[in-house]
Parts: sequence; structure tokens; C-alpha cells
Amino acid sequence: SLGTEAQDLTRKLGEAGQSLAQARTKTTQKEEETHRLWMAAQGEVARLEQETSEMEVAAAEDMQGISGSPSAVVVAGIADIKGAIAEALAQEAALATTTENLEKDKNVELKSELEHTEQHYASEEAGYNGEEAVARELELQIQ
Repeated sequence: SLGTEAQDLTRKLGEAGQSLAQARTKTTQKEEETHRLWMAAQGEVARLEQETSEMEVAAAEDMQGISGSPSAVVVAGIADIKGAIAEALAQEAALATTTENLEKDKNVELKSELEHTEQHYASEEAGYNGEEAVARELELQIQ
């Protein structure tokens, strides 16, 4: 009976360890996806900043051109690109918040799983110790 209890406890601890490993794998996958999204946002910001710079150069050249005034199309293009940059930066901030929340969720989930496993183990150990005490008492009575 004690050997069976020990095997049961070992099996349950193994299952808890597997569950914890699965939670860690899920968290790692979420972190990797968030990182990919963040990197894509960084690339988009860099691309938009480059386009803005090119448009500003074109506007400056246009200003020095024959007409002496900037083209309305170039000015509108610059405004559109600056708006897109602002949107990309807002998305980047949202991704940073998402990453932070994922980290908090991961920590809460792992801590909860660990506490549950520790409580379960303590409960099993208490039962095992109780059975062991009964077995010792029976041995003393037999002798």
C-alpha cells in the first residue's frame, strides 16, 4: 500500500511537471509570436520613416523648382506618411503592452500551477506519512 502510494505520488508529480512544461511551451510560443509582430512593426516604422524622408526631400526640391512653391500632392503625401508612422508607433506601443501582459499572465499561470502542485504534493505526503505511522503502530502491536 505504501509502495503504491509512493508510485501514485510520483506519477502525479510527473503529470504536474508535464503540465508545467506545456504551459511554458505555450508561453514561449506566445512570446515568439509577439516578438515577430513587434519586429514587423519595427520594419514598417523604418519603411515609413524612409518614405517620409524621401517625400520631404522631394518637397524641398519642388520648393526650389520652377514654380517656387511646394506641390500640393507632395505635401499631402508627406501628411499621409506621417499619419501612417503615428499609427505604426501606436501599434508598437500596443504590442509592448501586449508583451508585458503576456509576461504577467505567464508568471501568474506558472505560479498558480506550482502552488497547486506543491499543495497536492503536501497533501499526498501528509497521507503517506499518516499511513506510515499506522504501519509502524501495527508493527509495534505485532511485536
